[in-house]
Amino acid sequence: MLAVLSLLLNYYIKLVNSKIMPNPKKYPPLKDAIEYEVINLTPHDVHIFYKDNLICTFPPSFIVARCNKTTEVVGYCKVGLNRFVQIAKTKYLEVEGLPEPKEGLLYIVSKLVAEKFKGIRNDLVITNGHIRLENGEVKGCSSLGIIE
Repeated sequence: MLAVLSLLLNYYIKLVNSKIMPNPKKYPPLKDAIEYEVINLTPHDVHIFYKDNLICTFPPSFIVARCNKTTEVVGYCKVGLNRFVQIAKTKYLEVEGLPEPKEGLLYIVSKLVAEKFKGIRNDLVITNGHIRLENGEVKGCSSLGIIE
């Protein structure tokens, strides 16, 4: 068992120092990596892939962080004979369902929620590097990202 763990650790170290990370000096060594608990505050599974291999899945929690919004119809656009499409103005308000920051914890949230707290909170991450199926549907992503 110890030999298997040693092989896996050596393999991971090789991955960290290989072409997977374009600049290994930019990333902390494995021994200095910070371990986080990750909670998915979106309503869907978040699948993380490396190439075609699923690395992990973060299932949705019982809480969903969302931006409240107001919408007002401001006009109409004629798109054909007697066909009209509403044009609406949407204002995004406060966020609900977002827990307070906690040491060692990251929250996966929508880009909209993350944008509302840009420069204020450093515990919010979004899906990054979307991987799509042939029909355009999102299959997963290649990493978690932060908004700067």
